Amino acid sequence: MKTLCYIIAVTFIKLIQGQPPEEQDILTPLFHSEICGLQPAIQTDPFTNYVKEREVVHRGEYPWVVFLEVGHPDWGIGKFTCKGSIISKRFVLTAASCLMPYKELVNRTNESIAGLHLSNEFTVDPSMYYSVNFTRSPNVVVRAGETNLKDVITSCDEMNCPPNVYLSKSVVWYFDDEPPEEGHDVALVETTKDIVFNDYVLPICLQPLVAAYNQLYKRDYLGERGIRVTGWGIPSSNDQFYFKLQKVPGHIFTEEEIVEFYYKYMTLSFRDVESYVSFFGVGDLSDGLYHDSDIGGPFIIKKMWEWGRTRYYLYGVYSFMADVSLPPYETTFVYSRVSHYLDWILENVETISRDY
Repeated sequence: MKTLCYIIAVTFIKLIQGQPPEEQDILTPLFHSEICGLQPAIQTDPFTNYVKEREVVHRGEYPWVVFLEVGHPDWGIGKFTCKGSIISKRFVLTAASCLMPYKELVNRTNESIAGLHLSNEFTVDPSMYYSVNFTRSPNVVVRAGETNLKDVITSCDEMNCPPNVYLSKSVVWYFDDEPPEEGHDVALVETTKDIVFNDYVLPICLQPLVAAYNQLYKRDYLGERGIRVTGWGIPSSNDQFYFKLQKVPGHIFTEEEIVEFYYKYMTLSFRDVESYVSFFGVGDLSDGLYHDSDIGGPFIIKKMWEWGRTRYYLYGVYSFMADVSLPPYETTFVYSRVSHYLDWILENVETISRDY
């Protein structure tokens, strides 16, 4: 009993000593740090561990996860699907490979696109209308606040969408839209209007709220656990569309595992552009179930930000499943590490948002 009391006392002292004298946002207000990563729709125990096996996600449990549909208004919405995470009222972070069909549709619409830029990023403004192959430009449709897609409205009639569905205004790639195995697989989707926040639709945190805690995102969390989000698609186990969102525990590779995986199993083209700080691997000891729409989905970690209260942080964006898994894992998933792209995200969101 004395030992337990001592541990509790020491832990409490460390927490008190670690608290900052005053809170000071280190993120622009565009990222809504006062509400990010919270779960107001459900009752959670901040001291519980992650799930031990695959479970269905309850509505409001991960209010930042969105379903993305890439399509064209001339032949219907939703031909290509993937996932993303809300990071602000106008922006969703996803994988560049999620939006590869979007660029193909844009190119079919007009091979010479005004306002297109190719450098470290690839930018398209889909709000413009073209008249070459199609009468209107393609769209990325952002569906927020859902966990079960079975009974939801699946399309936007004449561009009029349900209240929780938003259309894209622009898309920004970090490094063009190469296949995910080529690396740098991140992109931003800007919506045409503000995403309405409520208990079931909220952004996820990109980094700690206060400068005193800025070590959180400087850590690599190698060897720790987190949550992999899957569902809303055709699973690897069969060919029947699965309508519900799921959560699966994931083990972040240790430093030794990353080194071995990087040199033994990743292609030379991937190693030419990626490093240990720009990606990470997640091992699955079970069946490694995944869905075809998992691309762009979040890998999230839960951390305490004040006594008795926890938040979720966006640690990674799902890129692809490796052809060969690192033993002893049955499956290895490759994620882009969000902290590596944080400056790029902040710069683009702040620059584009100046027009609002």
